[in-house]
Amino acid sequence: MNLFKILANGEGRINETNVSAFLGYLLDPNANHSLEYEFLKRFLKNIVKEEDFIVEGYDYQIFFEPGFIKDGKKQKVDIVVVCTETNKGEGSESKVKNYIGNQKSIKKVFLIENKILVGSITKNQINNQYVYFEHEFGKGDFDVYSIYVTPNDENFEKEFNENLENPNVTHVLWKNNKTKNSIKNILMDIVKKEGNAEIEAINEYTRHTLKSFIQFIETDFKSEKELKKSRRTDGVYTKDEKLLNSESNIEGKLKLVKEELEGGIPSLRVGDPNLSRPKNPELVVFIGDILITINAGYKARNRVKLCYRVNPEKENSKASLEQLAKTMSLILKEPNNEKMSYCYTEEMNKAIPIDSYNEIILAIKKAIENIENVFKLKL
Repeated sequence: MNLFKILANGEGRINETNVSAFLGYLLDPNANHSLEYEFLKRFLKNIVKEEDFIVEGYDYQIFFEPGFIKDGKKQKVDIVVVCTETNKGEGSESKVKNYIGNQKSIKKVFLIENKILVGSITKNQINNQYVYFEHEFGKGDFDVYSIYVTPNDENFEKEFNENLENPNVTHVLWKNNKTKNSIKNILMDIVKKEGNAEIEAINEYTRHTLKSFIQFIETDFKSEKELKKSRRTDGVYTKDEKLLNSESNIEGKLKLVKEELEGGIPSLRVGDPNLSRPKNPELVVFIGDILITINAGYKARNRVKLCYRVNPEKENSKASLEQLAKTMSLILKEPNNEKMSYCYTEEMNKAIPIDSYNEIILAIKKAIENIENVFKLKL
């Protein structure tokens, strides 16, 4: 039984925020997981380059989703780890006074941005987090590190390479068999060494939890329902669709649509072409709590339709989609996988030639306008 996959099936499904919370829990040496500094030490090994930095010699405080302000705008960070040192006096009396008086000095701050879904890129996010933090706190006597935790995907690598405002920036992968430094391999190393009595024993509950989390990472954070569905559509069931996608170059066509959208609506956040469901190639546009999908599932792969869909990154997305459908008198389609709940207007259900970029841009603008009108906001 894998607790993570089972919990991901329900209404309280495990999303990016939940995974960030668990990652922060593992990073906290004072948490009740009995790992103490084992995970934190391995996680920071290739982030802090100072040879004399002894992880166990400092205190740590973990913060979730703090926001930093600049020019009236807020920039959130998934996890912030603050590394502090208790000021030491010369005698035992001074040490006690310092400890009781909470006289701690900040040594390092780690800004961690976590992504678990391919396509969930927010442009310039790492740079903004560092700039906003520095604007609020100034250049202190401590080091600030930016850490980008993502799936192993070339688009995340590209985004990382464009976010080098902070000289202390590191890209950490959830899984990558070519390096020992991925989070999956760090956890596997801990479980292995604990089993061989090479590190201190960890409690049985933590050991089983780590094994389940390793498997959850390996399956790209999919629920049991998602895994069963993907297994049902593997092999011969998707062979023809995959061949059609290849022969029609639908990925290339959708990339062109993405480029035209980003050029026509500069502020738009568009994911990369998604062919994970071979029968339904798509682009995803992120609008507040709701997704607008551009579906290219026609046999000839030469036309697209639009629809509104749940954004699995947002906890309130299902409620927002329900409100949108109710206000606009739309029929909300709810398949077994609630992450795929969707609805559409009559206009969105009309097929548009995939190379009619202006028409697609106008359709997206109209779809955004509907959301703005329902929620009384400007996106």
